Amino acid sequence: MSPASLRAGNLIRGWMEDAGLRTWVDHLGNLHGRVEGMNASAEALLICSHLDTVVDAGIFDGSLGIISALSALKVLNVNGMMGKLRRPIEVIAFSDEEGVRFHSTFLGSAWV
Repeated sequence: MSPASLRAGNLIRGWMEDAGLRTWVDHLGNLHGRVEGMNASAEALLICSHLDTVVDAGIFDGSLGIISALSALKVLNVNGMMGKLRRPIEVIAFSDEEGVRFHSTFLGSAWV
């Protein structure tokens, strides 16, 4: 991954952890953040977007989805509501969704 991609991933990972999520990176480079809620065995609500972009994309293309999810979860965490969630929530920042690195789109989301 490029130095800029690594910096972006590290920044988002820090924000995920600050919001109270457990984080990891899968084999394709997707960044995951998860909170279990009250029922860890329930199906998780997935909130996903991507961090990469292309030259003519909108200013918030991709990243706004991840940042919005993290903002909402941070509020729940600060207000002590995270443990009251009825199911797990997982935020996934997809890797190479726009095909910038390998010139094949949807690599990150196809993995999940």
